[in-house]
Amino acid sequence: MGAEFLSRIKKTIRKTIDIQRVALATPHLFSAIPGEKPRVYLGTIGSGVAVAAGESFIVESRKSGSITFRRGNDTVGSMDNPPTQIVSSIQQSGGVARAVVQRVHAISGKVDVTLC
Repeated sequence: MGAEFLSRIKKTIRKTIDIQRVALATPHLFSAIPGEKPRVYLGTIGSGVAVAAGESFIVESRKSGSITFRRGNDTVGSMDNPPTQIVSSIQQSGGVARAVVQRVHAISGKVDVTLC
């Protein structure tokens, strides 16, 4: 009775796989974490002005609420119907900011810009 009883009550070691850990390590469609991307705004480029993606402009906000893009001293374009929060944030930062061209729409004369 002694050896038989002890073999029945002893703790057994079982090897198991942590299923949740395996699920976390398995790649699937939604496993990639999206990164933060800046908001993109639409602007109009003046006629005869060449613009390339990656180029940066100086953005000026006027008291009338309009926003213009400048390359040095030349006016390159403007932003159509800018959001009021963008106009106010540019005015609070001294009236100027920097914009980077993300994409150029050559046929329509529009550009996608992000403000820095």
